[in-house]
Amino acid sequence: MKTLLALFFTIGSAYAAQVPDYTVKIGLDPASKVPRWLVEGIPPVNFHFNLKAGAKVSVKGKRATFTPVIETESRLGFSSSSMELKEGDSLETAFYLCDQAKTLCVRKTLSLPMRVNSSLTHFESQNPTVKEKPRPKPAQKQKDSHGFFLNDIEGAQSEARRSQKPLLIDFFGIWCPPCNLYSETVFPDPRFQKIAKKFVLLKLDADQEVSFPLKSKFKVGGYPTLIIADASGAELREISRIVGFFPTLELIAKLQSSFRLGGETLEGRITRLREEYLRSL
Repeated sequence: MKTLLALFFTIGSAYAAQVPDYTVKIGLDPASKVPRWLVEGIPPVNFHFNLKAGAKVSVKGKRATFTPVIETESRLGFSSSSMELKEGDSLETAFYLCDQAKTLCVRKTLSLPMRVNSSLTHFESQNPTVKEKPRPKPAQKQKDSHGFFLNDIEGAQSEARRSQKPLLIDFFGIWCPPCNLYSETVFPDPRFQKIAKKFVLLKLDADQEVSFPLKSKFKVGGYPTLIIADASGAELREISRIVGFFPTLELIAKLQSSFRLGGETLEGRITRLREEYLRSL
């Protein structure tokens, strides 16, 4: 059991290691007549910020508002609205990172004390703020052209139980390039459609409230994430997961592996055994 748990955590760490932390710089605006904090985010090498996903800066226990004043893929800048903030306050940043190959997007949250650690410039004088276009709401309770239920968990589960097929859940974001790449290149592919007949397909928009319970249950943190789940019981049980983008043939190979080991991949079995062990404590 200890060996299985160690292997489970090793697999989880491998995903996290793909996305290093971004850099956060903090300073006071030299161009402002009143104390005003500036926060700058810089992505790690070979990664960029996803502007369509949004970004958030906040301070624990304070109602301060941080306004975005620089929004580029290589730099994010925010300006505080409150003069009550001081050194030592707990700052939290939540930015979305994507790799340059557009295979993975992950929301990364960092917490650090507010301390002046850099000399930052007056953001407004450099670049205008990039404004995000309103996001269209995804359709409810219908299948898309590739056979996926759209945000209809109940409908997908009912069909999975009736057909005795596992669920294939695609956690996606409309702002996520590799997620869109699946929809544009892999899901329409006849080779994928052939193996997809073994599953009931469900797409869940990670920004929509309907996705939150399953996103929390399966601890989804990066996008795209595909979860293969058994819907035969009272609750969904994870069989396997696929994190990131894979071309059609590679994805098919990973889907086929979900039927091994008695319906479980090694990773899925480790996850289940860990959950059973924790419930027994």
